[in-house]
Amino acid sequence: MTAWILVANGGVARIFSSNSTREFNELEAFTNPFNRLHEGDLVTDRNGMGKNSSSNHTESYEQPSAKKHEQEKFAGQLSERLDKAFNQHEFQSLHLICSPAFLGLLRQKLSSNVGNAVKTEVQKNLVTHPVDEIRAQLPKLL
Repeated sequence: MTAWILVANGGVARIFSSNSTREFNELEAFTNPFNRLHEGDLVTDRNGMGKNSSSNHTESYEQPSAKKHEQEKFAGQLSERLDKAFNQHEFQSLHLICSPAFLGLLRQKLSSNVGNAVKTEVQKNLVTHPVDEIRAQLPKLL
């Protein structure tokens, strides 16, 4: 049985594979180039303005964070990759090691099939850590 391990944050993701022989191999790496940009570099306008007809006051409308929006898109791209791999039987179980905020975004994007394949969730940002530290966060039987 093949297990995949996704280690990710809002800017970088790494996918590892582990099989019954306990080999632990990095399969793919992804980057979100927008994650390093400042909010001002991602947004071209100021907040929208509107007039409240009942009080005759001008109000500004908050836009959702552009950086969060880019991280949601990145989570969606990873989710699509995982869904495709799961449907092609490339893995049977999935283990997630993600920064806490990104894990929440990713959970929202996972299909029900891939969500059901998740066996472990670890809320840590380990994308830059060596493989042995990542491996230490996973079940011993993996």
